[in-house]
Amino acid sequence: MPIIQVNMLEGRTVTQKRALHVALTDAAVAALGVPKDSVRVLIHELGVEHFALAGITAGELPLSKRRRDTSLVKNLEMEAVSK
Repeated sequence: MPIIQVNMLEGRTVTQKRALHVALTDAAVAALGVPKDSVRVLIHELGVEHFALAGITAGELPLSKRRRDTSLVKNLEMEAVSK
């Protein structure tokens, strides 16, 4: 029985989370050849102050920057190296 765990920031709609459940279940069935009813999907939603990238919490970032922004990561890395 596959168990798929997803950690993500809070804020997605119920519709989005249900779509993710379906997509992950379908992917496990296709990739692993297991029965659909054996797939378990667990979503853990993290508060914006419970997730940080390079020491900056998601709550400190504008919503538009909460997605993986490689320029933000590079800037933070450059700042850390220069200190």
